[in-house]
Amino acid sequence: MARKEPLALVISMLMSVLGLTIAMAILPQMAEQYSPISRVQSNPESGFKVLDPDTMQQLTAIDWGTLAPGETATRDIYILNLDQSKTWNLTVTTSNWNPENATEYMYFVYEDYDQNPLHVSMGILFSLTIYENCTGIVDFSFNINVNGEEV
Repeated sequence: MARKEPLALVISMLMSVLGLTIAMAILPQMAEQYSPISRVQSNPESGFKVLDPDTMQQLTAIDWGTLAPGETATRDIYILNLDQSKTWNLTVTTSNWNPENATEYMYFVYEDYDQNPLHVSMGILFSLTIYENCTGIVDFSFNINVNGEEV
């Protein structure tokens, strides 16, 4: 019976090493997946609202989904002019990137479908690209600021 215990110990150690080897092979791939959410902000006193085009509800956050290095996600948004007698020049900026160096590894851009200025309402395309060299960032966030100046 003394031989069964060392054999069981050896088998247990081999299984532990095998499990560690599998975990080391899988974890780096899992760490390269990014699932960010961006907060969408606009001045509540402005004459327009940022809406989800599917629900036509005010958009306060964008879930970019799961992204890997080299991938791009796009989201449509809708800008609703609340006062059709006014025209707005819109600007879209980002802020509060966390971690601060995230902008070295990813790129946000927007495209006006109908171009500025905003007379009635219009769609805008937001895009987020994760660069191929992105490593070490698993979780991040940033704000998207939509502002307007009356023309």
